[in-house]
Amino acid sequence: VFHQIDVPSEAHVKQSGWRPYRKISNLYIDFLGGFTLHPNSSPAYYWTFLVVVCYVHNCLALSIFIFDDVYYKAFWPWVALNITADCIYALDIIVQMRYTILVDGLVVTNLHLLLNNYLSSKRLRFDLACLIPGDVILFLFPTTSVIRCTRLMKLPRVLDFVEMTKQRLTTRNQNISKLVYLVICCYVLFHWNACIYFFFSLLQGIDNTEPTDFTFGYTKVFDTTFSDCAIFMNDIEECIYNETSITNRENYMDEMLDYWKPKSHLLAFTNFSKEYTMSLYWSALTITTSGQQPWPANSEQNMLEVADTLFGLFFSLRSWVQSAVWCLNSTRRELHIRHCSIGPSST
Repeated sequence: VFHQIDVPSEAHVKQSGWRPYRKISNLYIDFLGGFTLHPNSSPAYYWTFLVVVCYVHNCLALSIFIFDDVYYKAFWPWVALNITADCIYALDIIVQMRYTILVDGLVVTNLHLLLNNYLSSKRLRFDLACLIPGDVILFLFPTTSVIRCTRLMKLPRVLDFVEMTKQRLTTRNQNISKLVYLVICCYVLFHWNACIYFFFSLLQGIDNTEPTDFTFGYTKVFDTTFSDCAIFMNDIEECIYNETSITNRENYMDEMLDYWKPKSHLLAFTNFSKEYTMSLYWSALTITTSGQQPWPANSEQNMLEVADTLFGLFFSLRSWVQSAVWCLNSTRRELHIRHCSIGPSST
């Protein structure tokens, strides 16, 4: 016995999923064409590398306006680089929409399904958060470059590039890529910590500091002086200051400077190079807990020193634990492979 069923018309059918946006997706597909991209293909790899370069730029430019020379001399080039990086981030959304997916072992190239898959993923939220127009605030408060911290939410793409690089390289080259990745991560951490140290020094005051002070001071970094005098036998009288009758050199410092001034030239560095190199040097020594630094002189300096030291120890212990876990896992994998190879032969 067959029962008649009333099928509702299309006007009464409630559309669900991505169907309400079908017209928008059709316009998007017609405008950009019908190309698709495999996530592990060479074009996708090189494009991801470009996204990673923009990510590293955002990491370094996030706090660089702590230094006044960068703000006054490189503000507009910095803005141009930011706009370029944001455009690449926006194009990356379109590229990810065209990544093919696997469903039941089959490669899906249908653009509507690919678009629906990307729109329903969690990565879309991070990609849109990276494009929050916080740079508008920079035109009102130019020194607040930290407002671009939302650009760091592009981290999943960096992890994608790391995995794609591991799949493309041999074991020997993988070790080199891991070393490069480690160096870049350490440099970014040192850079951020150096900016914090210099900002702390500005709060403490850097005008009247001594070489033995904890904070930054221009007296800690000197310009390099090179001698123009060639030390040969015929120039020995012109290149040696007569100190036979001098018992205390401090009393003759001005005379010695006047003597050597026409026989040398000064290699002067900018304030930014002095500030950044000294701050980066302090940051690297403190995080790695190596070297001898000037002693803190007050509670604030003690807090900064202790926080940096604990931060460095935490990452050192974390790396040791990761290496130990990796060694254990590699040993288990080798035993499992040997067990699997022995099993069929014993039967």
